[in-house]
Amino acid sequence: GAICLDTRPSLVLVEAFRHAQYMCMRTFGRAPQLMINGIPAKEYLAGGHELPGIDTAFPYVDIHLYFVFFEVLKNALVASILKAAPGQEPEPVHASLITGTSLLTE
Repeated sequence: GAICLDTRPSLVLVEAFRHAQYMCMRTFGRAPQLMINGIPAKEYLAGGHELPGIDTAFPYVDIHLYFVFFEVLKNALVASILKAAPGQEPEPVHASLITGTSLLTE
């Protein structure tokens, strides 16, 4: 893949969620909601909340990150749907985005 010099993990996460949510809606007719750091994804997408330090950009092959996020979210969404009783709303899926890395320590 190509290196994106401005990879933003929160944006990649939201894009992967949108695709996994669509897949669940198509297959099961319903999909759980996503909570990002305790904030509903719909509010996050609307720009109602800032996630301090989360949108730090860095060079990375963003399609790799997308595939990891998509597979993890897809599995979590399907598990939530299968766990819910018929007619019951599936529990939301929670994602935590953190800042910092151990790669920068000396």
